[in-house]
Amino acid sequence: METYITFMFWMGCLSVFIRSLWLHGEHPRIVKTSIGADAFGFIASIVLLAWVSYLKFWM
Repeated sequence: METYITFMFWMGCLSVFIRSLWLHGEHPRIVKTSIGADAFGFIASIVLLAWVSYLKFWM
């Protein structure tokens, strides 16, 4: 279980980093997406990262 939580922690860090680049990127992009969808994905990534961090470091 520890390995899974560690993996999810680092993937969450990567996800937040990539999604922050998408939010700061130029809109509109070739792929049809909205700023709202990007913001929602970014917030969801932060929530998942916070939950995994809680499980890894405070449980």
